[in-house]
Amino acid sequence: MRYFGFLFLIVLGACSLKYNVAYYGNESQRPAFSNHSINVFFDGSGYVYPDVALEDMDFFEEKRPLLQAYYSEASRYNRVAEAYGLPPVEAVPDTDAIEALNSAVKHLWLEQVNAELAVHDRVVVLVHGYNNTYHELIGPYSLFQNRIDAITGTNNFYINVFWDGLTDNTAKDISKQESLFYGETGGLRAGINNLKIWRRAQHQALFAGMELRTLLRRLQTDSLTLVSHSLGARVVASTLFNIEPEDDWKKPSVAQARYLAAISADQHPAPQQHISVGMMAPAIGGKETFDDYFIRENAARSAADSSDFHFTIGFNTNDEVLRKFNLFGKKSANFLGDTSFGTLKNDVDSVHTLFRENGLEQRFDVVDFSKTFQGYPQNKHSMIFYLDNPNFDSFIKQVLED
Repeated sequence: MRYFGFLFLIVLGACSLKYNVAYYGNESQRPAFSNHSINVFFDGSGYVYPDVALEDMDFFEEKRPLLQAYYSEASRYNRVAEAYGLPPVEAVPDTDAIEALNSAVKHLWLEQVNAELAVHDRVVVLVHGYNNTYHELIGPYSLFQNRIDAITGTNNFYINVFWDGLTDNTAKDISKQESLFYGETGGLRAGINNLKIWRRAQHQALFAGMELRTLLRRLQTDSLTLVSHSLGARVVASTLFNIEPEDDWKKPSVAQARYLAAISADQHPAPQQHISVGMMAPAIGGKETFDDYFIRENAARSAADSSDFHFTIGFNTNDEVLRKFNLFGKKSANFLGDTSFGTLKNDVDSVHTLFRENGLEQRFDVVDFSKTFQGYPQNKHSMIFYLDNPNFDSFIKQVLED
C-alpha cells in the first residue's frame, strides 16, 4: 500500500491535469424540459445564474467560478444588474454588490416558482452528480420526470438543479465517463482527470447545497421531495443541514469563506417543510455525513425536529465507480473522498443505527439497486442506468409515498 501511494503521486505529476467548469452560462436562458418544471443553475461558488444572456465569454478558460469571473468587470455586471433593476457600479463590483444581485436573481426565480406551486400538487427537486454538463443531463432529467409522472399520476412540478460539479471533457461518452482509473476506453488521462475534478466538486457541492437551501425554505409549499444521484447527495445534505468540511480550510477561498460564515453563524436556517429525500448511489460517506445531521445546532431546526425528514437510500454493492473510490479502504477515502454510503452495506447499516438510536428508525429506508433486470450485477454508475434498474419504481414509490 505504501508503494501504491508513492507511485500514484508520480502518475499525477506526470499527467496533464485539468478541471473544467460545467459551463451553464447562457444555458440558463433555455426553457425547462416541460411546462411543469423550471431550471436553476449554480456556479462554482453557489451563486445563481441570472436569467439573462452572459456576453463576452472570453473568461471561459479561467479557473474561477464563472459568475465571479464575469462580474469582475463593471460593464458586464451592469448589464445583468440593469435587467434586475439594480443600480450600476463604476468600478469592479464588491462582494456586497454581487450578493445584492444574487438576491435579486433568487427573488425573481422564487416569484416564478411560487406562482406555479399554486396549481401543482407535488414539488420534486432533481439533483445530479459530478462530471455532468447541461446537454448530458437533458435526457436523464426528462426520463426521470416521465417515470415519476407515470408512477404517481399526479400533478407534479419539477425543479431541475444544475450545479457546477465540474466536467472532464476528455470523456466523450458514457463508457469513458465510467472509467475511474483506466476503465473500458477512457484511458489513464480521463481517469486521472476524473480524480482531479472529484475533490473540488465535493467542495462545490456544499456551496450549491447551501444556496439551494435559501431557495427551498422560501417555497410556499408544506412538503418537498428531493431526489439525487451520486454526489448530488452531498448537495442535498448541505441543503438540509450544516456539514462541517472534512478538509483543512486554513486558507479558505472566497467561496469557502462564504460557506464557513454561513454555517458558523447559522445564517440560513434549514427548510421548514416536511421533506422526503431519495438518494440514488450516494457518493458520500454515510456515517460522517449523518453525524452532522444529528448533532446540528440550528436556530430554526434542532435535532428534535428531524422527524420532518425521511430518507430513502438506493445503494448498490456492484457500482464500479463507488467501489473504486473505496478500493483501498479508509485511506483512499481520506484522499479521494468517501463514497461508502452508496456501495458498502456496513456504512448504510451504521446510519440506520443512528436513526434507530435517535428514535427515528421509521424515517430511514433502503432499496437495493445491485442487480439488473437480467439478474446481472449492475456495475454502471450513470444516472440513466439507475433509472432503468428493476427496483427504481420501488425506490421512487418509497420516496413519494412518505
